[in-house]
Amino acid sequence: MNFSPASRRWHCFVFAITSIFASISSVYAQSSLNVTNFGALGDAVPLLAITTSNSPSILCQTNRFATADVGKIVELFNAGPATSPTNNQDLVGTIVSVQNSTRITLSCVCGVSLTNAVGIYGRNNSVAFQNCINSVTNLATINIPAGSYLMLSAQVLDTNFSMPHMFATYPAVTVRRGGITFLGASRTNTILLGCGGWQLKGPWAYRGYLISVQGPVTNLNPLVFDNLSMDGGVQIGRTSYTYFPADLKNGSGWDVTHDAVIDTGSAPFPQQQIFRNCTFRNWRGEILKSVVSGTDAFIQVTNCAFLGGNATAFNFSFSHTIEKCVISNMVEAVEFYQGYCSNTCYFRNNLVTDMCGGLYAINGGITNHSNPEYYITNNVFYTSGNGIQTCPAQNLKIVNNLFIGVGGGGTAINPGIAGYQGNGGINSNIFVAFNVFSNLFYGINIEGVGANRLDTMVVVSNTMYGGTAFATGYGWMTNVVVKANTMINPINGIADNGLCGQLYFDDPQYTNSFPQHGYADYVGVTNPITYGWGRRHKITVAQTNSVFMVDDSVPSKIPQGSVISIANMSSRPVPIFFSSSMVGFPTILKPGISVTCAWTNSYWKRVTTVPSPNNLRPLQ
Repeated sequence: MNFSPASRRWHCFVFAITSIFASISSVYAQSSLNVTNFGALGDAVPLLAITTSNSPSILCQTNRFATADVGKIVELFNAGPATSPTNNQDLVGTIVSVQNSTRITLSCVCGVSLTNAVGIYGRNNSVAFQNCINSVTNLATINIPAGSYLMLSAQVLDTNFSMPHMFATYPAVTVRRGGITFLGASRTNTILLGCGGWQLKGPWAYRGYLISVQGPVTNLNPLVFDNLSMDGGVQIGRTSYTYFPADLKNGSGWDVTHDAVIDTGSAPFPQQQIFRNCTFRNWRGEILKSVVSGTDAFIQVTNCAFLGGNATAFNFSFSHTIEKCVISNMVEAVEFYQGYCSNTCYFRNNLVTDMCGGLYAINGGITNHSNPEYYITNNVFYTSGNGIQTCPAQNLKIVNNLFIGVGGGGTAINPGIAGYQGNGGINSNIFVAFNVFSNLFYGINIEGVGANRLDTMVVVSNTMYGGTAFATGYGWMTNVVVKANTMINPINGIADNGLCGQLYFDDPQYTNSFPQHGYADYVGVTNPITYGWGRRHKITVAQTNSVFMVDDSVPSKIPQGSVISIANMSSRPVPIFFSSSMVGFPTILKPGISVTCAWTNSYWKRVTTVPSPNNLRPLQ
């Protein structure tokens, strides 16, 4: 067929466009893989056995075996070598022979005779998963059907492996590229099962990581974990032991070798790592963890559950959003080094409950670049100890959360908690608003000094039910404004437990509904009235010859614009000096009369109207 020149040009154009789109499609085409095609088998099941000391043979009470089980992994808790007269390591070995349907021979001998040794057995799927991952050339979804996929690092079974230091740990699976989506059938039925059995590898306890994201990666597209569970394989995630490192007599405690996903190596990393619709349970170490210091990636955790662990749920580097998650039965929910983020971070719409340590730790505020804002909003926190802890944090916004004390109390917000991690930065520009504090000892407790001190915090429009005090502390702070807060059934509004730097500025314009601080006076001594207990004071008992004094002995501690009001609620006139120097004659405050003083030019001056505050520095 002959074509005209115009027609030939058109066909050439169409062919060129088609070739370009074909090329683009080949670059961005996403393949679909299935781990079972690479030999994976989600067959791990519980095991109950009878063991005999120094024998490789075990009798199984609940399982039936066949020759196809030879080579599978067996983990029996507390059935390995002894570490003390009453404690044993776990036993981890392979099935070398099947004697009959209920008796098997292992690659190692049992360390103790037990009648009900609890454990698991199944195929080690680490090689199958690794081969599947290694086959990805561009973008891929790796489908993981329902099943329980046991995965152990090679070092678990290596009898010659000895850890040179406590952090010498290896993963079951390594990911060296982005552009992969790990997709389970459901978060209930698709389980990636880590090594729960611990052994001494040299002087250190070892279990091994589940998944390592190893930088530098060769593909920067997102790395996604969706609709699956990652189980650490231990019987109980959070134990009564939270020592660091794991206790070498019973395998309890914070085990730095036992993490679900860890970032290691060097940049670059996938520009996004996404965890959605996942459940993480039964981990002795930090569940999601980084040991890298880059700032060039983003982590998103959505609709996930973290259930049971001896450390933190989240300790990744990089900017992140964590939302719609449940974090329960851990030592701590989140620890984050703020100097590693380059974009605004969010922790929002989450439930955090049953923590045995602090709830949330933000540290690493630095001075050599600006720290982006960090928002903690619309969460529910149950706490029996410290709540949100900073050491130091900068540009932190804590807004519209519910803090509920458990077991007698706790503290909602702890600026300057012990354990400073930073590079010269201090706690600064913290905003606390529209939160509810219920059944807590304190709403705010200032703790840090030195580099961990606090400069500039606004606490506004929060509500506290009960409690020892709304705000207190013993650390160093300046420019901390407390205004328009409400207390229901209060004991103290502001309590001075030895604060350094400046005291809280109890705003006289946008007033707090704090109770008056009461004084029971003593005969023959001077009774000091200090602004450290806030703006409102009352004298309820006036004895004969009692004297009161408004403290101004350390002028630098009293914020500019402060106002103090004193009411004589007793039946006697009360003499009051308005300076610690007590020069001249006191003012006699009659019963039922109040007096107001404003801090003016470094001394207390009686006023009839409250002046507008001045010389306050705004949030940057």
